[in-house]
Amino acid sequence: MFLKNYWYVAAWSHEVSQALFARRILDVPVLMYRTEEGRAVAMDERCPHRRAPLSLGKLIGDDVQCAYHGMRFGPDGTCTHVPGQDHIQSAAHTRAFPLVERYGFLWIWMGDPAGADLDTIPAQYAIQTDPAWAGDGVMIHTRSSTMLITENVLDLTHASYLHARTVGTDYVPYMLPDTLIEDNHVAVSRAFKNVKNPSTFIKIMGFEMADREQVIHFWPPGYCLLDMNIRPTGVHEPSQERRMVVLSPITPETEKSHHQFLCFYRNFELDDEKLTKVMMDDVYRTALEDTEMLEAQQRNMDSDPPDRDIVNLRVDQGPIAARRMIEKLLVVE
Repeated sequence: MFLKNYWYVAAWSHEVSQALFARRILDVPVLMYRTEEGRAVAMDERCPHRRAPLSLGKLIGDDVQCAYHGMRFGPDGTCTHVPGQDHIQSAAHTRAFPLVERYGFLWIWMGDPAGADLDTIPAQYAIQTDPAWAGDGVMIHTRSSTMLITENVLDLTHASYLHARTVGTDYVPYMLPDTLIEDNHVAVSRAFKNVKNPSTFIKIMGFEMADREQVIHFWPPGYCLLDMNIRPTGVHEPSQERRMVVLSPITPETEKSHHQFLCFYRNFELDDEKLTKVMMDDVYRTALEDTEMLEAQQRNMDSDPPDRDIVNLRVDQGPIAARRMIEKLLVVE
């Protein structure tokens, strides 16, 4: 089951052009493209005639022509042409989805269109198009449930072991976090004093010993953000503080696969493209380590007997809260 009455990231803005682009979202095949005026649109990719994938067709102006029998559909999903007949049945349409371009993403609404409130698109992700920040992003496709990646993001103790070569340090598991649980928000925070930076951070910032505060945020259905403030140990000058933010909106593909739009941004050395590449190389390497683990977890869980319980640890307060939050919202929806 999926929460449908929320905005999900369907694609990066740059992924969708005047060409047919398909992606499965909430277990629905979705077709996206841009009209001749540049507006991005989305619709169910299945032709209503015999369910042929519309992405195999072509654009005729702003209409999509099905590659199988030549039916055409406008940007709103309405059938505009059926070869060989003048009458077009009312059922001969495909569902269009609200699609909005904001913060470098294309956001899709898969639920009741009447509830598609633009004000609920998370403004936290405005960093991606803010000139006061520099960075980049990558889409990671993983064959695991969205809950597994959500738990992964909210519990960074795993980094000490899984990501020892990049963002992991040996002291994090021994410093229990503070966890804030609100109606639609979970925040897991830690403060470190006079600790060694992870190797990736040393490469990015150039100093080894640091004071660091970090907060991991989660909002339903899958909006994640890691906010870090870092400065050399004992230094209190604001000009010496470095802030880095990891944006991580998560979009279900199926019940057991997801798309993670992983972005890493900084508020210093904004014009250093080489530094951005260093950041993203390590982020990508780290994400692939997560993917390997998450897919292995999913395979093991799929083979579990139905009565097998999982064990929770003290550090699982945030992940458990997020899981319960999603389960409660699914019942309401």
